[in-house]
Amino acid sequence: HVATAASVLGGSVGFLIGGFWLGVLLFALSAYGAQQENDGAAALRGVATAGLEGVNFASYLDGKYNVSGGLARSVRDSLETSTQDGAWSKPVAEVLLDWADQAAAFDRKHNVKDTLCG
Repeated sequence: HVATAASVLGGSVGFLIGGFWLGVLLFALSAYGAQQENDGAAALRGVATAGLEGVNFASYLDGKYNVSGGLARSVRDSLETSTQDGAWSKPVAEVLLDWADQAAAFDRKHNVKDTLCG
């Protein structure tokens, strides 16, 4: 799992900094580098392990306190209220609400949260 996390982390950083191709390049380099036996690979695996522990801890807290459910309800309520007040345009709010509904349906169908956060 650590090598996978290292490659995803490298790819994500590359994508955010330089776009698709840098993301692909850093993904491949991170995947290769995490399997080597040197100090750089050990550092990469350490960062990936810390990232995995952070994700697992966040998942634990979310399961215990239902943080994401409360946050989702708050955002949905805010969007619905702001469209009624005219602060947001109705089409923008409808797109955001539709996206949230689709993401929730996808998670229910494919169980993404439990798969990633185990």
